[in-house]
Amino acid sequence: MMKHKIKVKEFEQIVDDYQDSMFSFAFFRTGSYASAQDAVQDVLIKLYENRDRLSVDQPKAYLFKSLYNACMDCKREESRTPKVSLDTLKDVPGEEETACLKEYIRIETMLKDIPDEQAEIVKMKFVDGFSFVETAELLNLSVNTVKSRYRYAMDKLRKDYKVEDVKPTNK
Repeated sequence: MMKHKIKVKEFEQIVDDYQDSMFSFAFFRTGSYASAQDAVQDVLIKLYENRDRLSVDQPKAYLFKSLYNACMDCKREESRTPKVSLDTLKDVPGEEETACLKEYIRIETMLKDIPDEQAEIVKMKFVDGFSFVETAELLNLSVNTVKSRYRYAMDKLRKDYKVEDVKPTNK
């Protein structure tokens, strides 16, 4: 496919097509509703501001690679700042936030005992619905490395949690 600069109408379509899946992706990397919203917003703003200078032939790959990096930056920043107890929060989360948080906690609990690089691949497969090829491109790994990390992770999850092969989320 030929690379081309992103026009305003294309940008609007990209936002419509990927905004929800980008939020889910960011939430399952940061564990925070607000941080996920900020990361998505930052990536989309940068894309919009640089649309005349960027030549993107695969917007999905570009967006999710940028978002992955933004989430990792967010996690590094959060590790340097003090944590706030959930008991001290004044705002009660809405239904949507509560459902996201419960799903995040459930998945993170299952993935806590496997190496981070394996856990990330499992999230990309089941939460984000990415193929092995998309995951490899996003993480700058070979497809065979992604498949082997996935296999090791699933072997451990099957052993520890009696997890059966399940269908990944399709977005």
